[in-house]
Amino acid sequence: MSDTSDHTPEIMDAAAPFNDHRADVILRSHDYMDFRVHKLFLSMASPVFNDILSNLQPAAISGAAMRNSDLVRDGRPVVKVTEDAKILDLVLRLCYPGVFPGLTEMDAIRGVLEACRKYAIEGADRTLAEVFAGMVDRDALGAFGLAIECGMEEVAGKAAFALLKMSLSTLVHTPLPCTVSGEQYRLLVQYHIDCGVAADGAVQRRESLDALADASPDLISKHQLCPKCFQSDMHYYYAPTYVQDYLHRIGMHLRVWPSAEQVLPLYDGELRIARAACLNCRKERSSGLAALKARLAIEVNAAVASVPVPKFL
Repeated sequence: MSDTSDHTPEIMDAAAPFNDHRADVILRSHDYMDFRVHKLFLSMASPVFNDILSNLQPAAISGAAMRNSDLVRDGRPVVKVTEDAKILDLVLRLCYPGVFPGLTEMDAIRGVLEACRKYAIEGADRTLAEVFAGMVDRDALGAFGLAIECGMEEVAGKAAFALLKMSLSTLVHTPLPCTVSGEQYRLLVQYHIDCGVAADGAVQRRESLDALADASPDLISKHQLCPKCFQSDMHYYYAPTYVQDYLHRIGMHLRVWPSAEQVLPLYDGELRIARAACLNCRKERSSGLAALKARLAIEVNAAVASVPVPKFL
């Protein structure tokens, strides 16, 4: 004989603050979790929720309905929604005052944003964009694809800037999210290239050398501090050969990796060379190397920031 017993899934209760038995309505998620909520908060945050909740009949329901957990529970009307418990919890936290959702996953942001637009929750796009922007540094490529999908121009621009921390070679060989079109990909790569040209230019231009000389006068000077170790090949500035070689190398490197983070590290080989005192002037000049790199990073940042971010959407 076949089993005809009811296999309705067990209904679970949400955690605080959605387990308040003083609440006047229950939202039931797609995966059967009940959220006890206050109509006032939801109605103020969402015109869609306001319409849904306004159409609920008072709790004067027939005895049969009172026993039906699909319609009512503990004397409170039950409203079924299509979102799962994880997404619904985050959406409701956006509706409640002072209860900010802890968003850390890209997929959760996608689901929450879709639900917030579905329910027309006021201010959700702005709030989620701020949360989203804070996640860009952790996954710039994922953030870029999701920003394109969700129509968030500002976040897409921030993600494109964060992707400058990735080399051009890595960028063009990394599979992009399927939400990115061919034209958006072309704009992203061209932006990376333009920033590389700007970063290299920041190393070579006269104004940058002026700033570097101010920051590290023992390494770059308008005067030949030593006829043996200081040579002139930089817009009338003198510098040790290893400094000139470094500026040439870092400029070429920044063309394909236009991030100031590439400038700052002090490597052992560089320090050994800088610490080797010139046999002529007997001066060790390693102390100025960190200051030179720090100032160069500022110049590179300024140059890259001057490159217009494309409009991806």
